[in-house]
Amino acid sequence: MRRFKKIIKWFILSIISVLIIAVIILGITGVPKPSTISKEDVPRIKWSLAVDMYKLINKSVKNTRFNSWTNNDNGILIWSNTGGMRSKLHRISEPDSKPVLIDKLPDNARDITVNPAPDKHYMIFSMDEGGNEQYQLYRYDISEENYTRITDGRSRHLSGCFNKEGTFFTYSSNKRNGVDFDIYTIDPENPSLEIMICKGKGSWSAGQWSHNSDQIILRYDVSANESSICLFNLNTLERRDLFPEKSGTVYYGDAVWGVNDNVIYYISDYNSEFKQLHMLNLITGMDTVLTADINWDVEDLEISQDARWLALRVNEDGLVKLYIINCGTNDIQLVPSVPSGTVGYMKFHPLKNILAFNHTSTFSLTNVFVLNLNTLQLTEWTNKPGADESLPLPQTVHYPTFDMADGKQREISAYILRSPARFEEPGPVLIDIHGGPESQASPVMNHIHEIARNKGVNIIIPNVRGSSGYGKGFLKLDNGYLRENSVKDIGALLDWIESQPDFNSEHIAVFGGSYGGYMVLATSVNYSDRLRCGIDLFGITNFTTFLENTSDYRRDLRRAEYGDERIPEMRQYLDSISPLNNSNKINIPLLVYQGKNDPRVPLSESMQIVESIRENGKIVWYLEASNEGHGLTQPLNYIFVGAAALTFLEEYLLN
Repeated sequence: MRRFKKIIKWFILSIISVLIIAVIILGITGVPKPSTISKEDVPRIKWSLAVDMYKLINKSVKNTRFNSWTNNDNGILIWSNTGGMRSKLHRISEPDSKPVLIDKLPDNARDITVNPAPDKHYMIFSMDEGGNEQYQLYRYDISEENYTRITDGRSRHLSGCFNKEGTFFTYSSNKRNGVDFDIYTIDPENPSLEIMICKGKGSWSAGQWSHNSDQIILRYDVSANESSICLFNLNTLERRDLFPEKSGTVYYGDAVWGVNDNVIYYISDYNSEFKQLHMLNLITGMDTVLTADINWDVEDLEISQDARWLALRVNEDGLVKLYIINCGTNDIQLVPSVPSGTVGYMKFHPLKNILAFNHTSTFSLTNVFVLNLNTLQLTEWTNKPGADESLPLPQTVHYPTFDMADGKQREISAYILRSPARFEEPGPVLIDIHGGPESQASPVMNHIHEIARNKGVNIIIPNVRGSSGYGKGFLKLDNGYLRENSVKDIGALLDWIESQPDFNSEHIAVFGGSYGGYMVLATSVNYSDRLRCGIDLFGITNFTTFLENTSDYRRDLRRAEYGDERIPEMRQYLDSISPLNNSNKINIPLLVYQGKNDPRVPLSESMQIVESIRENGKIVWYLEASNEGHGLTQPLNYIFVGAAALTFLEEYLLN
């Protein structure tokens, strides 16, 4: 027995020794690089930072996101996880019930649409390969737990809607020429029954079917500022423009059918600075604005199955609130019981007067709520823990920029996420600039932000000119020849930081992805003497080469924003402001990340700026993922690149 105890003790000590040696080795060699990541001039990535990233990502995928109601009144479908680092589709039958996995659905399935007919037990979803965004549509049979591709396997397909009977599904595709999107209908149970119903020029998408399934709402997008909606009649094969007299640059958003096929509710900024909800009578032509008293953007809308209720998501300075309209009286009210934060995707129950929606706040992950329309009672169907509640709450500020608006200094909205009180002031600052450029940042949980804040970094998230949510005039302030004015907004932010006693203006970094990556590079060109370092994720480095090499179907949409490089004067201007052509002015260390399969900002954009920075003898870390597109979707890649970014910030911002 004594000998046996000695053997056990020796074995335990041996295990402990191996673990200690492993920790020491990992501390010396750094984080093992995933096989999908290549890196150049990147030193050892700190193991502790990778562990921090892993803990946060593993916690955050435990969140729950609403996808849809089931078609048999048996609960809701949510995205959640049951172990590991990937969210999967589950069904929950009632609040706080145990999620049941929808088995054998691919990990990268997206845009899942449940057939509305109770006797049809399948869903439509889309999926691409390696982030190339060449989405294909698939039918997932729930009882058989298998899926079948129903599109050509080559082109880009964008999901639409089922008709009321669940017999046909609409989608748009560029398979005719790779550029223009046409509208198709298909019988998912017999994919050979596919018909091109409307030939398009440019970017067309399919919306709701009418109640009698003989008309479909279609939308045509020119840019973030300009679009149109029309009706397509399946009997006459005619397309009817709803607003031929409303010329000029007008935005039209979501549109839904009302109580019958004679009424349409839609979103537009016609004759308004903000996007408003309209009600159009197709018989009389009467067009009524229902949200004239709300001076913020109505982002999208949903209508109940019986058309008694409308739900609106309204963007109020970056936080999205929920409004409800009684369609019988047109009375509108803010739902007061919804906690502060951002209301996300929402959908009415097919049979009952209840609405499910996602909700995200700074100190929580995304959870699912259900609202009773009759009583306005709110029920939390999921309740997952959130971010570190010891971190200070976000603060909204408005800082002055370089120009005037309405006779006074223009102001830019920004969020401040401060480091905990245990850190001494003044503290270092990370400026995180969103992409788009027509997007809008909001103060929701971010893994890199949370870890950086717990190391004493203050995060500032500005919504510079060109951001959505502040009116169509503000949205256009960076278009074409006005491009660098958004960069000047960051210069004004640097001035504002200098005036704040709790921020260290000598320790500032810039961070951003996509167009935000361009902003990082452009800020580095113009303000290197005021920055410590920059992190550029798949950013535009030269507008001319970007427009020439981005995917064919995106080119005209981007020209509407950045300018047409085929015009000599515009080409000259774009060349003059492109960071690649001014890289000799970048005098701070950079970290650059790029997905190899990116169809939006191609690989060549990052490669050319990295090469140029190296030729100038400056510091640049470069990371590239072979199985990613425009972003980071694979957990191991995300952990490694996140840990690399945090290591970079420790090296050049904090030291």
